[in-house]
Amino acid sequence: MQIIKISIIIPSYNQAMFLDETLDSVFLQTEKSWECLIIDDGSTDETAAVAHKWVIKDDRFKYFKKDNGGLSSARNYGLKLAQGTYIQLLDSDDLLIPTKFEKQLVNLNNTDICICDYRPFDNETNQDVVHRYLTPFVSPNNLVNSVILNWESKLSIPCHTALFRNDILFDNTLTFDESLDNHEDWVFWVKYFYYSQKVSFNREILAEYRIHPYSMTQDYFKMKNGFLQAIRLLEEFFKNNKQPEYARVLLKKRREILRRGREPLLIKYPKRLYRKIISKYKNVKGN
Repeated sequence: MQIIKISIIIPSYNQAMFLDETLDSVFLQTEKSWECLIIDDGSTDETAAVAHKWVIKDDRFKYFKKDNGGLSSARNYGLKLAQGTYIQLLDSDDLLIPTKFEKQLVNLNNTDICICDYRPFDNETNQDVVHRYLTPFVSPNNLVNSVILNWESKLSIPCHTALFRNDILFDNTLTFDESLDNHEDWVFWVKYFYYSQKVSFNREILAEYRIHPYSMTQDYFKMKNGFLQAIRLLEEFFKNNKQPEYARVLLKKRREILRRGREPLLIKYPKRLYRKIISKYKNVKGN
């Protein structure tokens, strides 16, 4: 039986308009030892038709349909099926540069995970969206602390920037937490780095992150509450693993979220502007 180097897991829910281009970016990889698992999470659009076109074209593409259960459910479905030595997560609207697998496999020599750089781009204009970029490169000296403290302030790891060992998931029964509406990726990365020994980096842009109106909601209060729920889950995780020092780090992150999140920015900025206008008006009136 031939060993598959990489399992690509692509959850898709009503993203047929982008899926074809995403699958093409997989097909064009210069490294040929891979399987691509397309997990249709109960789509009602043309996702199945797009997927079947690629299944017919190349038997490395495999299509599976399940009842809708959300992103984490679809990723976990794919992880159970994955046969590859390494895992590549890829959302159905994002893209890989053709040499990504080839170059990251070199970087993965004696490491557990390799992270590359990425480009956020506007779907309509193909222009860089600079304000949506945060570095994906964690501090190699203290992986867990770096991911906890810097997440969404200095750091973000889009799932398709990483290529990582599958056996770490299997040995530690590591999956995505399906109870979370958001920040499940943060919880996943914190746990993965906890179980990892060494990370490597490729500073080249080998992944592209699409920005479009159909992206998942960024509702402020929903994201904030999800972040706090994720912290509670990680606190329980480290408690069970008898790692109290990480509880103190999580407490620091919780305080940061609560401090910066008392008001949404869209509320804060108008208030600040209003205060400035009133202050100038009083100064003019006083003169």
